[in-house]
Amino acid sequence: MALGKGLGAILEEVGQAYETELKEGELSEKELGEEIRDLPVEAIDPNPYQPR
Repeated sequence: MALGKGLGAILEEVGQAYETELKEGELSEKELGEEIRDLPVEAIDPNPYQPR
C-alpha cells in the first residue's frame, strides 16, 4: 500500500486490480452490471428504509 502518497496512489491500485480482474474473468459489462438502462419514472419505487 502506498502510505503518505495521497488518495490517488490507492485508487490507482484499485483501478489496476479491476482491469486485471476484467481481463482474467472475461465478463461483459452486462454481467458486471455496468450497462445503461432506460426505464420510466413510474417503474421506480421509493426505498422504505430511507425516509427522505
